[in-house]
Amino acid sequence: MIATFAVVALNIIAANDVAAATISLHQDAVTSSVARRLFADRGKRMLTGSVASCTYAYLENPAVSLRDGRLFLRMHVVGQAGVNMRGSCVGGGDAFYTTVSGQPYVSAESVGLRDFRLDEGREMYRGLLEPLLRQQIPALIGLNLRDELTKLFQSHAPELKVTLTQFQLQEALARDGFLTVRFDFSLIANDGKP
Repeated sequence: MIATFAVVALNIIAANDVAAATISLHQDAVTSSVARRLFADRGKRMLTGSVASCTYAYLENPAVSLRDGRLFLRMHVVGQAGVNMRGSCVGGGDAFYTTVSGQPYVSAESVGLRDFRLDEGREMYRGLLEPLLRQQIPALIGLNLRDELTKLFQSHAPELKVTLTQFQLQEALARDGFLTVRFDFSLIANDGKP
C-alpha cells in the first residue's frame, strides 16, 4: 500500500524517549488509488444493477480531499429506474454530485473511518454510499501497513531477513491535504542464514 499511495514521507522521530514513525499520504495520491482500484470499470463504480438493465446506479469522477480531521470523497452519481422498451431505456433518471466523509481513526492494526456523513447529495442514496466509505476506503489506507513495512525494509536490504516484531498504530489525522498515520514499530534483522 505504501508504494501504491506514493508515500510522501516516512520519518522516524523521537518524542519524550518514545520512537514513532509517520507516513503522510497526499490527497492526490489517495484519489489516484481510489480511482484506479475502486472505479476500475472504465472510471465507474457500479452500486446496483447494470446499465444494460435500465435500472442502475453508479459513481464516477472520484476526488478525495483531506481537511478538518476528515476524509471527504466527492463523486458524480448517475442513476436510472426504467425499463427497456424497443431497445431504449424509458423511465426516470438522476445525475448529481455527492460528497461523503468520515473521520480517520486507528483500531488495533488498521485505519478505519467513523462518523459517516453525507455532506452533499440526496439522502435516499445514503445506503448505497455508506458501505463504500466504511469498508472500501479503509482497505486502501492502511489495513496491511505491517506487511508493507516489512516488504519496504526487506527490499532495501535483500541480504537480510527482516522481521517486524512489534507494531502499533497510534493516530490517524486528516488535515491540510494529507492523511498522516503515526505508529510505533520494532524490527529484527539477521543474515537470513539457517
